[in-house]
Amino acid sequence: MEEELINLSIPFESLIAAIECLDFNQLLMAREKVNWVIEEKQDQTGEDQLISSSEVDYSYLQALLAAGNWEEADEETADLMLEAIDDVELMFIDNAKNFPISDLNTIDRLWVKYSNGRFGLSVQKRIWQKADRDIKTFGEVVGWRSQDKWIEQDSLLFTYAAPVGHLPFIRGGLRQEIQRWSAEYFTDSQGEDQFVDIAEPVEPIEMWQVLINLVDDAL
Repeated sequence: MEEELINLSIPFESLIAAIECLDFNQLLMAREKVNWVIEEKQDQTGEDQLISSSEVDYSYLQALLAAGNWEEADEETADLMLEAIDDVELMFIDNAKNFPISDLNTIDRLWVKYSNGRFGLSVQKRIWQKADRDIKTFGEVVGWRSQDKWIEQDSLLFTYAAPVGHLPFIRGGLRQEIQRWSAEYFTDSQGEDQFVDIAEPVEPIEMWQVLINLVDDAL
């Protein structure tokens, strides 16, 4: 079988061997360059790569963003993120830590592309890094904090004029898997046992921090 080659006529296996010889810092630099080349190639094709390891269809999100419908796109993003982890109601912190990278990248690319670089997780990540990873400073820059308080979800701005990095807004979730405790002393009118669901809530900014660390690893 003929050996697979890349554009510079370097045998593919030789390229991989050279990469394996790099130290950690060199690998980080190489990853940044490779991702830049991938983005350039995607821009040249003029097509969006709606990649999903969870078989989620991102075409409706793409259409909403292309139309500049930021509020519905934000809601659709939240729904699709739950779909990507096979949950229709809640995201647990463990789900977020293991969120599929390909889906996270697809969501981010769509937001970045159709907002001309104003919105997206990677945009938020860069702002956070420029703020020396100070979460309160970050919140003020993207408009999630006002008068020393985190804003409520209904105070979000769904316009192109919103602060850079304002969207998408990551919803909160729960810290641990729900435990269903049988409570024999709670019965309904038919005498059936009821259950009590126990779980500790996770604030939106904490859930965002978990996901943004995945974006750091993926870019």
